[in-house]
Amino acid sequence: LRDAPVWDKITVSNGQKERLYANTLRFLHTGKGEHALLYGPGGMGKSSLVLALAKELPEIRLMFMARRDFASCMYTLRMLQEQPFRFIAFFDDLSLSEREYRRLKSAVKAQLHSGNALIYATSGSTPPDSSFDMLSPEDFERHVREEVRRSGAIADYSAVSEACGRWKEQRGELTLRCGSRLAEAIVRGQNAGR
Repeated sequence: LRDAPVWDKITVSNGQKERLYANTLRFLHTGKGEHALLYGPGGMGKSSLVLALAKELPEIRLMFMARRDFASCMYTLRMLQEQPFRFIAFFDDLSLSEREYRRLKSAVKAQLHSGNALIYATSGSTPPDSSFDMLSPEDFERHVREEVRRSGAIADYSAVSEACGRWKEQRGELTLRCGSRLAEAIVRGQNAGR
């Protein structure tokens, strides 16, 4: 990482830099963080962002994952669970073919409850669906609340908060699509209770 870019000199738009940094710090201190897929045209600084982050936070270990051999990657991720350190498992420049994307999502699901490895991936391609666009727990709850409100139902904040907590514990995936599904279930439950 000696040749990695300096964190303060990296500029990216849309608050990605700040969100990735905050997510990684939360992971370092609590073991809870969201996996991330950075995608967009080449030259935007996706890989540089992850490398600079690892250089900026030397207490986290960066593992380059061989994207062509997912079986070895899964074995490596299982082995990392036995280590006392925190890791970023870095899949760089994925093509996001349907097969590769499925494998990446499998790796993410396997890591949801491990506690010591985050998966950060980059791609020049747009993912086939939005299921990898993980949200923070706060953003997930905000999205669910907004979807419930948009449906015309009354958003009981404590009930929405409890439902979001259960979803995170049971399923782990905090995406826009999952939030919309949870909001629909909450609204259905309210309508059934009338």
